[in-house]
Amino acid sequence: MLRYLVENPRDFVGAFMRLPVKLQALFVQAYQSYLFNRFLSERIKHDFSLNKAEVGDYVVNVERSGLPMVNVAKVAGADAVEEINERVKAGKMQVALPLIGMKQKPSRGVMGQIERRILGEESIRTEKLWVNEVSKVGGRGGLRAVLTPVQNFKLPDTSGSSPDQNDRQADVSFMLLRGSYATVLLREIMKPRNPISSGF
Repeated sequence: MLRYLVENPRDFVGAFMRLPVKLQALFVQAYQSYLFNRFLSERIKHDFSLNKAEVGDYVVNVERSGLPMVNVAKVAGADAVEEINERVKAGKMQVALPLIGMKQKPSRGVMGQIERRILGEESIRTEKLWVNEVSKVGGRGGLRAVLTPVQNFKLPDTSGSSPDQNDRQADVSFMLLRGSYATVLLREIMKPRNPISSGF
């Protein structure tokens, strides 16, 4: 990739295409996740609930195992949002946000306006994604539930060896659904002052 850039210093897409296809896809998916995290942060800042749909939100059905069925989604319309929220409360549906891509558009309603503003800040024009030079490497997009359950959480033992409580150990066990990361949950439990220096 660097050799290509030396010979073609302005062709960044051409340099990117020198990477293996799976690695290209990883970059695209990482950027989709970054945008999802920005959408989610803004949802929280605007005091929108994570377990209650607003008009225009995407919602997905939930399997008996608790796994969200992100390929089976609907938009919460004004005429159905109350019924949808009853299903969300019962654990049969979940609120979801988009992973923007060729096949996945932003939400509607107020959340959709927020997402489009963020896309504008990132200089992303969704109507151009169909002809993007790297669209073949995994930019289809999709939906991701905003919450994930923590199952079988156990804290059988804690121990400490210093009086100021700064040197403590804990045995923790839990189960997450696929697509969720244990490191993220552990960061929330441990609350390190500097997540990066702590390895998160």
